[in-house]
Amino acid sequence: MKNFKNVLVNISLFIFTSVILLISLEILFRIFYIPLFSHIDPLIYKNSKNPEVIYLLKDNFKSPHGYVIKNGFRADKFYTEAKPQGVYRIISLGDSSTFGYGTAVNKDTYPEILEYLLNNKNKNNNTFEVINAGIPGYNTKQEFNYFIDRIVKFSPDCIIVGFMNNDFQVLKKGQKVNDLGMLIDINDKGLKIPLKNYLRLHSALYAYIGTNIALMKLKLKKTDPSEKNIRKFPFNPDEDDWKAMTENLIAFKKECDSKRIKLLVILFPHAYQLSDKYPIIDAKGFEFLYDRKYVAGNVFIQNRMKDICKKNNIDCLDLYTVLKKNWENLPYPKDDPVHPNAYGNLLISQEIIRHLYE
Repeated sequence: MKNFKNVLVNISLFIFTSVILLISLEILFRIFYIPLFSHIDPLIYKNSKNPEVIYLLKDNFKSPHGYVIKNGFRADKFYTEAKPQGVYRIISLGDSSTFGYGTAVNKDTYPEILEYLLNNKNKNNNTFEVINAGIPGYNTKQEFNYFIDRIVKFSPDCIIVGFMNNDFQVLKKGQKVNDLGMLIDINDKGLKIPLKNYLRLHSALYAYIGTNIALMKLKLKKTDPSEKNIRKFPFNPDEDDWKAMTENLIAFKKECDSKRIKLLVILFPHAYQLSDKYPIIDAKGFEFLYDRKYVAGNVFIQNRMKDICKKNNIDCLDLYTVLKKNWENLPYPKDDPVHPNAYGNLLISQEIIRHLYE
């Protein structure tokens, strides 16, 4: 009996010591280590009733990392469907690049910067609203259906559709979507976010361990993991993905023309396209490498997109030039080649104004 009590005491001491150790390590890592995309919360989503849209942002959400969602948009203020009199309303559709994964606070996203610049630097004393309707992980098909389902009710005067090279992907039930390493299950009940995503984004210790395991796997691989990633992109313009993309863009154009809405498509480049000096491995643990083939694939896709837009009389703005020109000031985070930071979003906003109004 005494031995049994000693065992229980030892087990209790072990558990207590382990918990104290884990809490202490978590505190230390929160102080000295910033996990990849620590300002993103995977609990921002809700299911959509439309199977073509699949999921939406929650109506209202305040992240502990700084950003705010109101009425389903990333915004600090509440935008109503009824457009105020005398307001020119721009709505930005897109994925995580539009949503602003590279920024922790709303005011650093390009739609909010664009609204500020238009209202403070225009000479005609017009009032502008720019609504950030970007939703991480969206593809162009989802964006179009979201536009039809909801955005048209907000009476936009202009729609900006942000394009990133993975926007060809079409989500289906039974599919797992890897958005920045966060696996999202699309099942019969809709969107499901696994527990490990919550841990990754809310535990610095968990993120650190997961990151180093991912980097260790990269070093042990004999084949170039970028090849696996390259095959995810449809390089052949005759493939169904290209046809679907063209149909989605034409549908956007047709709907906007019928409602007298200005349509602008903007193309986001990757940081690897802008500089050979950008880290070839993401320092925080992306599970693939970027190489020159990957960069060439991105350029091919963007050039093809410009051709499609030109052929169908769709206004298109390639952001490559302005971001490349200002590369020395780092328009992207050092550990994120996909999403512009606050400075990059400022450049994007200025370029949109130049393109539309100058």
